[in-house]
Amino acid sequence: MAVIVVSMAAQAHAQAPAKPSADGLETGQLYMEADLVIRDDKNKITTARGEAEVRYEGRTLRADELVYDETRGVVTAKGHVQVINEDGSVEYADELTLDDQMKAGVATGFAARMAPSIKMAAATALKRSDRVNELNRAIYTPCEICAQDGSPKTPTWSIKADKVVQDRDRQLVYYRNAVIRVFGAPVLYLPLFWHPDPQAVRKSGFLPPKLGVSNRRGLSYEQPYLQVLSPSSDLTLSPQINTKVNPFFNGRYRKRFYSGTVDARFGYTYDTDFDGKGNGFGDATSRSYILAAGQFAIDEKWDWGFTAERTSDDLLFDKYEVGDVYASRGAFLADDRRLISQVYATRQDQRSYFSAAAFSIQGLRPGDNDRTFPTVGPLIEARWEPEANIAGGRLRLLGSAVALTRDQAPTGAPPLHLPGLDSRRVTGEADWRATYTAPVGIRVSPFLNVRGDAYSLDDLNGVKGTSRTLSRGLAVAGADVTWPFVRRFSDSTVILEPIVQVAASPDAKQVIVGTSAAGAPIYLNEDSVAFEFDETNLFRANKFPGYDLYEDGLRVNAGGRASVFWDDGRRASLLVGR
Repeated sequence: MAVIVVSMAAQAHAQAPAKPSADGLETGQLYMEADLVIRDDKNKITTARGEAEVRYEGRTLRADELVYDETRGVVTAKGHVQVINEDGSVEYADELTLDDQMKAGVATGFAARMAPSIKMAAATALKRSDRVNELNRAIYTPCEICAQDGSPKTPTWSIKADKVVQDRDRQLVYYRNAVIRVFGAPVLYLPLFWHPDPQAVRKSGFLPPKLGVSNRRGLSYEQPYLQVLSPSSDLTLSPQINTKVNPFFNGRYRKRFYSGTVDARFGYTYDTDFDGKGNGFGDATSRSYILAAGQFAIDEKWDWGFTAERTSDDLLFDKYEVGDVYASRGAFLADDRRLISQVYATRQDQRSYFSAAAFSIQGLRPGDNDRTFPTVGPLIEARWEPEANIAGGRLRLLGSAVALTRDQAPTGAPPLHLPGLDSRRVTGEADWRATYTAPVGIRVSPFLNVRGDAYSLDDLNGVKGTSRTLSRGLAVAGADVTWPFVRRFSDSTVILEPIVQVAASPDAKQVIVGTSAAGAPIYLNEDSVAFEFDETNLFRANKFPGYDLYEDGLRVNAGGRASVFWDDGRRASLLVGR
């Protein structure tokens, strides 16, 4: 292995010595290594052969053979040429000629790989500077071009053009006589075309297209265009062209404020409804959707936000393949195929929490009737914990209030729809818990919870104009008893923990809102409908997740937990109980 370090020619200035770069070279120095290095001092030509490598100003050039002509200021590379740039992008060529600054040159058999996963290839390439590349007979794709076994693979889509210019200063890629191909087949010709450079942070221009085929819409082509409105906002317009149905227009607006963000997606078309084969039926009408969200920080403790989610058609997202519909956008999450519009504000510090919200739901499932879904508002939750212990334990004070309004009762068939139940609840609660450990390792955690609820109900049992107010007091007292056993092994720790909980409550006053056809009472249950009995609530004194239903009487919950903690961070746990 031969190594040589030379200083590139530069205009002399009186200055302090240059600091070395990350590779140890000072400014203006060139590092060359290869299996064989031949130095022609008379003609000032250095030739490197066999795994040759040159490093200069943060760039690395590799090839089977490198020739550096100091007089002409030219570096010529042949065979398996690679250029690794400062930004991490890699360029390949069969043969490459560069200036001595490694910024401008010409290449044959050119290819480049840029983040994120962008590939470009060309018969010839002219590197006008380190910022501008001009490619002839070129192809561009962000898709995989190799199968898992390493064999060549036709990209899902690509752009082929007579000429491609990558201008990193303008942060754009230009095309002349561009042909967009899908699985190798041409689908669209554009005499002129451009899009943002894939390495640009933000730039107006065309984004990669979205292509698809379906029985409903036929061949679909969606071409997004990003318009940067300001340093803190942009707008993306994405017309979707379909062969079987009318075009669909998608859009997205994003804005960043000093205290938060707004992200709004929307879509529109004017068309008839259509079946699974694209056959239209019914009258043409406007069809649209909106999926918007905003989150803002008022100060270190307060924040607020909103979501607006609505669609004109239950199957609109499915028919036009709109993605990321049921994502988490706000404080409250709707179920799959449910949209939620909400506004909320929260405050939190180390000892307290407060939230206020209002929301409504649109159902997209078969059989959903939005008039039976309650409009919630306000929904208030509050919690405060004193810093000092009370009677040797931790005291927590909680408050809750909610108002629910329904247009229609879930029961009753057309035309016998019944008025919906309207309910309002206010709750105050105190929760105390302490923990004591005996010398033998038994841990006892006594607890006490007292709660008061006040209800106001309208339109009970589907009867318009009926109303009722009531209050109730609830309490539970008990203790959790555990006795952990710990055993250390060579690479892990095992903990076996028997658990027993004893809890007692006086008879709870359940809220009755009507009677069934069989004469059985109907209990108010707005917040414990999706009750599940599992390991998460086995040792909860009141297993109902909400406020309306309450567990009473004397009960004993018993079980055991086995946990394994490995030294490398893995863990496993098993809980059995009843």
